[in-house]
Amino acid sequence: MNEGRFDEWLQSILESDVEAVGPETEAAATPHGAQDMETDEPGTNAQGDISRAPPAADKKVRPIQMGEWRRKWVSRRLLALQSNDIGKVMTAMRQLGVGTPGGAEALAIFHQLVYDQWQRGQLARPLARVKVDETNCFGRLEWPAVRAASAETLPKHHAVTCWKHTAVSAVEQPGVAAAPKDRGAEQGDVDGPLECSVTLGVVASRTKHALHAEQRSGALPWVSVSEGEVQAAVAEFDERSSRVSEWEAVAPSSRRDERGTITTDPRHEIQRLGGITDFWYLDDGDYLCDPRLVARLLNLHDVKDDEVGGKRNRPKTEVIYYADAETLQAHAEEWQLETVRSLASIRTPDEASPTLGVAIGSLATVSQQLEQKAKVISAMQSRVAVCQDVQTEHVLNRQSLESAGLTTSCASTVTGCFKQTR
Repeated sequence: MNEGRFDEWLQSILESDVEAVGPETEAAATPHGAQDMETDEPGTNAQGDISRAPPAADKKVRPIQMGEWRRKWVSRRLLALQSNDIGKVMTAMRQLGVGTPGGAEALAIFHQLVYDQWQRGQLARPLARVKVDETNCFGRLEWPAVRAASAETLPKHHAVTCWKHTAVSAVEQPGVAAAPKDRGAEQGDVDGPLECSVTLGVVASRTKHALHAEQRSGALPWVSVSEGEVQAAVAEFDERSSRVSEWEAVAPSSRRDERGTITTDPRHEIQRLGGITDFWYLDDGDYLCDPRLVARLLNLHDVKDDEVGGKRNRPKTEVIYYADAETLQAHAEEWQLETVRSLASIRTPDEASPTLGVAIGSLATVSQQLEQKAKVISAMQSRVAVCQDVQTEHVLNRQSLESAGLTTSCASTVTGCFKQTR
């Protein structure tokens, strides 16, 4: 098949009748030859190629990572064909882990700047940062939820998702028989980050909208007490709710504007005076919100998370209050700190764990981590010389920088140094 015909075939998958594709009709979404690629039975297909054969006894591999190389090749091309839609949806979700080069660095620098603002006393009001930690997120998400999220947010990808879900995959561990499974966003798969992101994007948008609905009803406070500003916030919420209804009434495949650009769920938008926004890097989520909303936010997130098969790791979820000890004690009851402690771990800004592997805090803290990583990388690179090949050594040396996260740490350190010298 030449390149032109191959692209036509891939485009036909994206333009298939995704409305008719679902759990009951998944086989209809399977293109010619896909059954050969996805079969779990050992042996060969009609062309004599090995398809999903179990690994040799002395080699342990994840089939989703190594055993489906042909589907991975097709999936990469499909993702490229819908890159414009993916970029629009990820931007709306504030998801920096898919299609955003330097997303990790951007988030690390952003949170370092927030810390610097707090340290200089320039935050307008107390602020809470909720670092959400999901328990085995890629492995827990249920396939019906992944399909539903794909259909709602990226309808062209829905057929691809259903195509993959026509057959179970397997969990493999040394010394343990392979266990079949029919859930998970398949960490290591080409489509895994995207499918995990859209599913969690649905969780986050539904969580925030439910919280704003309680603000609208008066059960939770808005950020402002000004009657005029509150009325404006209520009017904005009502207008957005109307647009959500209109958006949901349109078939997913038809949700495009006059220029053909995909339209996204209005619930991803930031609510005026709602006191909350969110940022994500794959399954690592951050909510920035008014401290008064933290307890209810965590409860609502858990409810929406459970609907897709997810589960939040409570001990590892951190709530960082950008407030001094006196302020924290004075507002303990208003901010429901006892309830929050039962839902997550409470930290001060200087006690927070690293963000995406990068220390956030004082210049001394950030510099110390940078020095530690530099020593690790030096040790790694000193052993690369055994290759005795310039090109191989160059590639491995670059990979050592990325594996240790030095680039992100450098960016954060430079930001701190710049702020200190101003």
